[in-house]
Amino acid sequence: MFGLGGTGALAVYVAAYTVAIVGCGVALRRAVSVDDDETRRGLVALLVASGGWAVAQLAYLLAPTADLQYALYLTGLVVGLTTIGGWLYFCSAYTGRSFHRDRTYRRVAVGAYLAVVAIKVTNPFHQLYFTAEFVATPFPHLAVQQGLAHWVVTGLSYSLVAIGFFMLFDQFLEADFDTRPLGALVGATALPVTFDLTEMVTPVLLDLSMEPVGVAVFAVGTLYVFEDRFLSVQLSDGVDEALIYLDEDDRVREANDLARDTLPALRGARGEPIAEVLPEVAAELDGGEGLLDRVAADGHRYYLVTTTEFVRAHGSVGRLVMLSDVTGSERRRQELARQNEQLESFAAAMRHELFNTLQIVAGRVEIAGTEPRTATWRRPASRCRPPPRPPSACGCWSRTSPRSRARGGPSRARSGPRSTRPSSVRGGRSRPTASSSRWSAAAGSTPTPTGSSRCWRARSGSPSTTTPRG
Repeated sequence: MFGLGGTGALAVYVAAYTVAIVGCGVALRRAVSVDDDETRRGLVALLVASGGWAVAQLAYLLAPTADLQYALYLTGLVVGLTTIGGWLYFCSAYTGRSFHRDRTYRRVAVGAYLAVVAIKVTNPFHQLYFTAEFVATPFPHLAVQQGLAHWVVTGLSYSLVAIGFFMLFDQFLEADFDTRPLGALVGATALPVTFDLTEMVTPVLLDLSMEPVGVAVFAVGTLYVFEDRFLSVQLSDGVDEALIYLDEDDRVREANDLARDTLPALRGARGEPIAEVLPEVAAELDGGEGLLDRVAADGHRYYLVTTTEFVRAHGSVGRLVMLSDVTGSERRRQELARQNEQLESFAAAMRHELFNTLQIVAGRVEIAGTEPRTATWRRPASRCRPPPRPPSACGCWSRTSPRSRARGGPSRARSGPRSTRPSSVRGGRSRPTASSSRWSAAAGSTPTPTGSSRCWRARSGSPSTTTPRG
């Protein structure tokens, strides 16, 4: 192996398995602090299975006899198969699905696991899974050649791993987050099979199973990607707004595609303080909640800035900044404010006009109250009585009946009120009818009406322009 002697080659393999074990142990301490119980169980199971497989492989490598190495290698295969169950459990719990709780799926998974374990355990009899041969170079070990059953189980295992990745990709796409971290994780899953193929076709690696190392890298990567990306994606599931995930120091850790489209400065700003990348957003964060005004191609766009703090068992892990587009409601609010201002201006003008009018009226009332009052009385026209008729000899009016006029002389004056008969109205003025009594002139005098056909007053001088008809 790379020209190393037996001791050097053994040291390289021991170091590789030891690093895998230590990495899984350190990651396990962080995994137990995950808040969600089911997600935590999945991560813990994945890390424990990966670390346990690496421990069994290290023991197999250091075992003094071939039989013990064979037994430890089988033990590692049985333990390593549980990593598939832990991975699927984590993916189902993380994405909010219920496959890990469904009893039917669990029974099928346990049945498939026991069937594969049975094939592995009975391998000394059929040798379909692998064959082993003890060799002494470069150091004493049991050389393993993978059989047909191994590749069948490996294909089944990768199919189940792909199902888990499908659930994760779907979650990332729904949350509108970058899926490149998942791409790196997919690459880590290729390490175990890459090691197997390299051992088969080249002498670079010995015929020792390096799958535990690849699985450990995948498990640890899953945890750290979860803390870095998965957590923000999980907490923002179902939110169709621009999201920015900040760490405890207010540095940009992640942002979804909508946030990067809305705020282009977020592109490539990972790890930068939000105050330097987006000072206007940082200013709104200091107040807890604010309104961000952005100029876009279609005019001003308004975003309501809100924050949600993430607290885990060991303390705060950052906060999620959400920018909600409230352009429509903000424009309506501004329009209502403008209309209210116009109404207030109109009301102020009306108050001013009414106040001036009331002042004028009050002034006139005050002036009228200080002027002297003169009592005048005028009889209503409808209740006027004709003046007393003077004798005809003095040139005044006398009432003459048709019979008197026929005889050529005035009739005897009557002293009572004249009789009133219905009068005809023409053009809005009243006039005596043809059958009514008439006033005749005596001594050169002419009659003058006083505005009513019932009320007459004798005047001397020229006749009035208005004379009764008939």
